[in-house]
Amino acid sequence: MPTRTSDRLRAWAGSPRAGSAGGRVTALASLFLALALMAPASLLAQEEPEVGGVRGQVVDARTGEPIAHAQVLIRGTTRGTLTARDGRFQLGELRPGTYDVEIRSIGYRSARSEVSVVAETFAEASFELRVTAVPLDEVVATGQPGAVARRGLATSIATIESSDLEHAPINSFSEFLQGRAPGVTVMPSGGMPGQGSRILLRGPGSLQRNTQPAIYVDGIRIDNSGDTFMDQTSFGGLAWMGLDDLAPEDIERVEIVRGASAANLYGSEAAAGVIQVFTKQGLEGVQNFYFRSEAGMATTPREWWDVGESSTRVDDFYDNYVTSGFQHRQHISVRGAVDRFSYYASGTHRDVGGVLPNTGMQQSSFRANMNVSPFQEFTFGIHTGFSRRSMDLPYDGDSPIGFGLNALGGEGGVNVHPDTALMLDVGLAASRYTAGIRMDWAPFRSWQHQLVLGLDFFTSDNTDFQPFGVPTAPNRQGSKSNARRISNTYNADYRTTILADLTPRVGSRTSFGVQGYTRDINWNWAYGEGWPAPGLETVDVAANQTGNENRYYTEQLGFYVEEQLSLEDFLYLTVSGRFDGHSAAGRDARWQFYPKLGVSYLPSEHGLLPESLGTVRLRAAFGEAGQAPEDYSALRTLRGIAVVANVASGIIPGNVGDANLAPERSREIELGADVGLLDDRVSLEATYYTQRTDNAIFPIYAIPSLGFVDPQVRNVGGLRSSGFELASEAVLARSPTMNWKVHANLALHESEVLEFTDPTAVPEHIYGTQWIRPGFPVASFFDEDENHIGPAYPTRSVQLGTDLRLPGGFGLRALLDHQGGHYVESNTLRALDMAALAPGESFETPPSAYVFEADFWRLREVSVSYELPGRIYSALPVQSIDLSIAGRNLWRSQNYPGIEVEGSFDPLMQRANQTYFGAPLSRQIVVGLSARFGALD
Repeated sequence: MPTRTSDRLRAWAGSPRAGSAGGRVTALASLFLALALMAPASLLAQEEPEVGGVRGQVVDARTGEPIAHAQVLIRGTTRGTLTARDGRFQLGELRPGTYDVEIRSIGYRSARSEVSVVAETFAEASFELRVTAVPLDEVVATGQPGAVARRGLATSIATIESSDLEHAPINSFSEFLQGRAPGVTVMPSGGMPGQGSRILLRGPGSLQRNTQPAIYVDGIRIDNSGDTFMDQTSFGGLAWMGLDDLAPEDIERVEIVRGASAANLYGSEAAAGVIQVFTKQGLEGVQNFYFRSEAGMATTPREWWDVGESSTRVDDFYDNYVTSGFQHRQHISVRGAVDRFSYYASGTHRDVGGVLPNTGMQQSSFRANMNVSPFQEFTFGIHTGFSRRSMDLPYDGDSPIGFGLNALGGEGGVNVHPDTALMLDVGLAASRYTAGIRMDWAPFRSWQHQLVLGLDFFTSDNTDFQPFGVPTAPNRQGSKSNARRISNTYNADYRTTILADLTPRVGSRTSFGVQGYTRDINWNWAYGEGWPAPGLETVDVAANQTGNENRYYTEQLGFYVEEQLSLEDFLYLTVSGRFDGHSAAGRDARWQFYPKLGVSYLPSEHGLLPESLGTVRLRAAFGEAGQAPEDYSALRTLRGIAVVANVASGIIPGNVGDANLAPERSREIELGADVGLLDDRVSLEATYYTQRTDNAIFPIYAIPSLGFVDPQVRNVGGLRSSGFELASEAVLARSPTMNWKVHANLALHESEVLEFTDPTAVPEHIYGTQWIRPGFPVASFFDEDENHIGPAYPTRSVQLGTDLRLPGGFGLRALLDHQGGHYVESNTLRALDMAALAPGESFETPPSAYVFEADFWRLREVSVSYELPGRIYSALPVQSIDLSIAGRNLWRSQNYPGIEVEGSFDPLMQRANQTYFGAPLSRQIVVGLSARFGALD
């Protein structure tokens, strides 16, 4: 592995302490922090006059129902809150005067009203919101230099509200995303608790580099890597994803930025998209305690374990090893406000048992978010979160001593007895601490500032332990492998926006920002074997010991500017660009510029369409984003070797390097239309996109005579993709006692690898029958004659859902999920066929015989809830009590003859779609109780 040297940093202008991007990010952050604190210092020192406030209720204009979680904003200030479940809100500590109060809620048109505040009193203000199928006034923050209403966006950005998923059977953030938005593909590793998932936004956008989106939590960049520094293939999907450290209960909403045109402002690590999570914050005027308790069971039907024709073996396996996994979850939170201080704090514990022996996951998480407004033009917030997660798995995957192979391969096991395989201990434990501060300052109504400083500390401790005396251990004396990964990420984001009216009809929104982050990753690995006696478990007492260490350092810094011109409320033109630098790029390609151009036009607001047609918005955008090379791949490196074992060492050439190695560049054109029909009862959001990735990074194997042993990565590849996305929703019934909505999502996607620009580049083998070949989709399957079989990623996905609220407090939600058009390779069936060979019999079946269609339908979620009548607990300080029962994966349909078509035994092979034993996604039944305590003042 390359080591950290001054050579690596020389082209980047020194070490972090001597002018590197990390130093510049820190310096800029310090400067902006000082400016943000110094500018209002004189105001803070002033004595605040007597204050008053505003309070009221927000209801549906048609039905009169209260609207919960609506945003209440005092325009021209940094003050705001959310409505409670009864639609009520309260904002205090406002200086006497006239204020412009705005109410926003998803699915409704915004409403504004001027309210006069008098000292020591609360002004009353009630609002009636009208339903709209096209949420023009919904505010989006991700991918923008500030909060922007959707009417001005030229791209499609998906939003998921947690309030819609309160009773859904969700155990992880991956499940929170699954099936919610078109173009968002979640590919699980398998059905064992805690296994990670791959997330793709509009398919894979790279041949070699990261295909997963960048993740932000409240503006804090987090490390989402699932790398455990252990052999993933031998443990059957051991890796997890960092985003699953988030407790779904703490999430307020999620914004998903798909494609280069929308993610432009994130620079050289945004081509795969961006996901930003907004956690819950305090509510002014509300003191609210929330408690939820769940208990459930996971099972797998016998037929879900069928593998080929081995019915007898499956019967024995199912009877002897498959069991029910029990789970429970406890969550408690409090949110409220005292004067100008608002807060949210929570604690969650989750324990999930698997359907196989030695499988399970435990997680505990805590979160505290605090915001204070010392005066109404300035808000200071602190966001912190801590999570501790551990999981256990058996040996599986392609390991010859794996549990699946030996339990299903025949009586007594293929290589070892299945009970012996279960004696091996594989465990992962990780902790994550995130913290950030956010400052919002609006010195004038037309000038806004925001600064976010964040850190993400992640540590994983992963072990592979074979006890003394186990037959599989070396000489039966035991062994242990321990890998520890420490990742520290720091990020800073400053942005400012100036609003101006150029003419009575033309408005201007000018924004400037600076964004950067640094990440320091440290790997330590230790291995020992041969203990003198049973009971010993640490590497330091083993007879033979070895170790390894690796360090990686990444820096990114970008500057961006955006100008948006608006013509009244029906035409918006946006021009922006980001100048971005990344430490992993070559010396001569360090800095890149990514432009963006977009237009949003509302003919329905322009008066060109009859009112009976409803709301219509047309949008178009062009934008670029990048994907940086792997750390150190642009540098010429040396490798250390042992010349005489434990005596002398030497060096050999490693990577030849490339000073011109640039980030991959993705250019995307997106066209779309948002339409509301039938008195805004039906909404359609249609999007077409086409994207081309140039400078794709690809390995070129050096001429042996040069002496370099590693392939040189160069910008020689290309990728073209296109697709269509449709999100639709229809309101079938809406009344004070009944509400029924249905929705459907459709996504189509295709891709093609372009011809290499270097004739020495050759097709790359991924795994099994998967290759990267020009003229075909990324990582496609091929037979022995190089005939194309099909793609590895879904080319279509469909989601169908319903949300029904009935009189008497009953509710019903369901989600049906489909993916298709792709293929999967079954190493499970191949291994079982090889295990069934008679002694001396040769294996003649071609590898392509184990490639199957991967289409499936799955009833992803069903939930039924009931809110107890208020008269039952009217004498208690209780706002509501809900009971629920929910099911996950209750039904599936797949033609794949293996165990689980959605499982992937190594999620870190981002372009592979391979199965190797594992467990089906389990059928889960969960019962829950929710209670809210407290009331408005």
